[in-house]
Amino acid sequence: MTSIPKSLYILCSAFITGTAATIAFAEDVAADKERLHEIVDNTESPVVAGEDGWLFLKGGIASYAKPSIWPRDDASGESPAEVITGFAGMLNSAGIDLIVVPVPGKVAIYPDKAAGLPPEALANGTHEAFIKQLQSNGVEVIDLAPRYRQMREQGKHPYAKQDSHWSPAGMEAAVKAVADKLEAADWFAGSEKGKSTTRETTVEALGDLVTLGKLEGYAPETFQLREVQVEEGAVDDASSPVVLIGDSHLLVYHQPINGGIEASGAGFPDRLFALTGLSSDLVANQGGGANVPRARLARRRGEEANLAGKKAVVWVFASRDLTEESSGWVPIPVIR
Repeated sequence: MTSIPKSLYILCSAFITGTAATIAFAEDVAADKERLHEIVDNTESPVVAGEDGWLFLKGGIASYAKPSIWPRDDASGESPAEVITGFAGMLNSAGIDLIVVPVPGKVAIYPDKAAGLPPEALANGTHEAFIKQLQSNGVEVIDLAPRYRQMREQGKHPYAKQDSHWSPAGMEAAVKAVADKLEAADWFAGSEKGKSTTRETTVEALGDLVTLGKLEGYAPETFQLREVQVEEGAVDDASSPVVLIGDSHLLVYHQPINGGIEASGAGFPDRLFALTGLSSDLVANQGGGANVPRARLARRRGEEANLAGKKAVVWVFASRDLTEESSGWVPIPVIR
C-alpha cells in the first residue's frame, strides 16, 4: 500500500478551514516539509552534509519534517505538552519555578544550508507553535528561534558548523535569557553569590557530527570561548537553589564531549555563574534531555529528595526530542 505524504495532512486542514492566504501558506509549508522528508529518506548516514561545510543531524531534520509534534507515528509515550505542563505544575506547587529552554534545530535557522530552502522557510512552524502552546498553558518558555535568526542576520552564527550543539555565541544568548529570568525572581536578591573573572580563549576542534558521520576532509573549527575563572564559590554545587537539567547542551564547553569539542570552563553553567554569581546543581545527560534528567531527580533520596531548598529548575533540551525521543515523553514524579 502506497503511503500518503505527510504534507497532505497540512494541506487538507488548510483547504477545509482556511482562507486563500492560509491555503497558499499551507502549500508552501507542505512543500518545505516534503523537501525535508526527501533528504531524510535519501540519507543513510545519521549526518546530512549541507552546503558550505554545514553539517546537520538527520534526526533534527526529521523532526522539522513532521506535520505536528503530537501524536507520534509510533504512539509511544504521552504528549510532550502535557508532560511539560504537568512538570511545571508539580514544581510550582512546591514553590519552584520552571524555565524551559528548547534549543531550536540547526535546520530551523539554516534551512538554506540543509535543504536549499529560503532562510525563513521554517519560521513560525510546528516547533514554534508548540512553544506558544506551552506559554498559553502558563509554562515559562524561552523561545530562542527569533533570537537566533536575528543573530544570523547580524553575521553571528548561533550554531557550530560541524557540531550538533550551539556555538559559544548561541549558548551565550540562551544563558543571558535565563539569567534575566532568574534575576527577576523574588528569591534572587537574597541568594548566595560567587565571584569570577572571564578570560577570552580559543579552541580548535572537529565537531561531533564529523565523528558521528565518519566524515573525512573537514578541518577543525575555531571556537572563541569566554572561560570562567572562579574567585569565590563554585560553578557546580548540589546545594544550589538552581537546578540545571537537560542534555549535552549543558555540557558542551563546560567539559569535554565524547567525540566532539574538547573544552571546559566556558559552558552554560560557567557562563550562568559569571553573569549571575549563582552556582548550579547540574543534572545533564549526554544524550536525550526529555526523560533521563527527570528520572535522576526522582531517584534522589534523603536531604536531596523532593528538590528540597530549590527555587528554580532550568530545563534545556534539543527541540528534536519533542518528536524523536526514542521512548516517548513520560511523566515522572520528582516531588512526592
